[in-house]
Formats: sequence, structure tokens, C-alpha cells
Amino acid sequence: MSLQNVQSKPDLKYTICFILREDKVLMLYRSREPNKNRWNGVGGKIESGETPLASMQREIHEEVGVNIPASKLHFGGTVIWEIPNKPTTGMYTFIVHIKEKLFKESKNTPEGLLQWKELSWVLDRKNDNEVTNIPYFLRPMLKNQTPMEYIFTYDQERHIQNFTTQTLRAPNN
Repeated sequence: MSLQNVQSKPDLKYTICFILREDKVLMLYRSREPNKNRWNGVGGKIESGETPLASMQREIHEEVGVNIPASKLHFGGTVIWEIPNKPTTGMYTFIVHIKEKLFKESKNTPEGLLQWKELSWVLDRKNDNEVTNIPYFLRPMLKNQTPMEYIFTYDQERHIQNFTTQTLRAPNN
């Protein structure tokens, strides 16, 4: 399925990208909500009239300071979260493999601290320093070239109660 087939899903308001270099992932220690004081991928809110792909390119440029061609961004699927008494929403996820060193080990930005983390650290479900759902969807996303939908159900305290994966379907037109 191409990204063009899923662009019109109004409940998906965000994008996220995991930038990989060798066995490391560029992670952002967020200084702002949402997910303040947690490690996360690079991304943000889709602006009005923006496609998920254009949003992802803009966010990478704003947060990391580099331009990644659309052809290098692999669409990994969608991540949906359901929280009691809140609207269901989610994000489009992207993965990009790079060879160049963008900077040594870390870099301060207005969004927080960018730092290269070991992939094994990022994929560890016992890691309580990052956004909790990342190891659940990123591990299969890195192995599977077909975009999937990863659905998380949380309790009121935002603990994961259920996690399912399904084939990504195009929205009804």
C-alpha cells in the first residue's frame, strides 16, 4: 500500500521518524509536552493542508536541521492510541537509514536533546526512559517492509493495556 492511499485519515494528526545509522537510532529527549522528559523519535503535528510525507520532511528539517528526500523515507505504517475519555488519534511512522554522521553524539535543540542511542536500548520493552509504545511497534516495523497498523489501548494512567497489529487498510472514499 502506498502512502497516498492513507493520506485522508483525519484521526491521524502526527508524524514520527526513526533515523537509523548503523546500530544507532537518533532519539529526542523532549523538553515539551507531549511526552516531556521521555525519549522519542523525531516528529510532530501535521499542519493544515500538509501531507504526512511533507510534514515528516518539515519536522526532520526543523528538529534535526537536515533535508531528507522523500524517496529515502520508508513509510512504516500507522500507530493508533486509544485512551479512555479521549478521542482516538495516532501518527504516521517513517524510517530512514542514513550513512552520514549528522553530528557526534548529541545536540541541543529547541525541542530537546538529540542523541544517538543504541538500537537495542530503544527496542528494550523494560526501558522506562522512552515513550512506552516504541519497542512494541518499532521492532516489527524494522523487520516488515509492508506498512502495518499498530493499535494501542491504554488505561486512564496511560499504561498499555492491549496492543494489536493489523493490515493497514485504505480509508473509505
